Amino acid sequence: MDFKSNDLKKQRFAEFKESQVETMMDNSEVNGWRTLNKCLRQALTLLLFEEQKHFSEHQLIQTLGKSPFLLLDPQSLRDNLGLFRTHFILFHSLYQLKSEWQLKRWGILEISPLLIQFKPSLGEQFRDNAYHKGHYKRTPIPDVGQQETAGQPPEQKTKRDVDKSDPLALYYLDISNLITSTEQSVDEYLNRFWVEFLNPQQKQKALNTLGCSTESTPQEIKKSYRQLAMQHHPDRGGNAHQFHQVQEAYDILTVYN
Repeated sequence: MDFKSNDLKKQRFAEFKESQVETMMDNSEVNGWRTLNKCLRQALTLLLFEEQKHFSEHQLIQTLGKSPFLLLDPQSLRDNLGLFRTHFILFHSLYQLKSEWQLKRWGILEISPLLIQFKPSLGEQFRDNAYHKGHYKRTPIPDVGQQETAGQPPEQKTKRDVDKSDPLALYYLDISNLITSTEQSVDEYLNRFWVEFLNPQQKQKALNTLGCSTESTPQEIKKSYRQLAMQHHPDRGGNAHQFHQVQEAYDILTVYN
């Protein structure tokens, strides 16, 4: 089957979403989030793995709010609680897929507000068995329904497999951070985040990580970021923790620039 066809993609996703309707009608908030998570992971697999597309977070939310997905409501971004919950459930699903795809050695899923992109493994096994440069030897695409075991929610399984050096992954894989969120707690969290995020020490630390100074231009910072990201990328034999630090440092500096 040609899964690059829009009609087939819509049909495949519609069938999967329809299979979740009964659970979606469950009054349990936890089951509601988990069902949305299943549908998001299926949609993200189509977009990032099969079609090899890349997005900013905003672009991805917009795409998932349109047909055939209709999973995220862009209008919910108008208030802090809606913004936080939309952001969290999306990143929760992304970090689950990142952990699963890394364990299977399919490649690296890069996750940041500015860029969400799957980079396939360059190994022989991936070239022989997955979609690469227009040549697709069909193997089972990750199916969230098949990957779960009875009585074991996906967030529990992937959390223990994630790189313990990545605090962001540990945070987003803990679904309780979403379920317990309230308008007051989100407002406090965002205020604390910006106080910590936008401060001279944080900026200087980010500059040091990229080997730059306060005199460096945005172009110089970007060049240094690209060089270090290439040097530390896990696919090139680099260290995953250092790669995450480089990404985080660049994300911080883009706010200031």
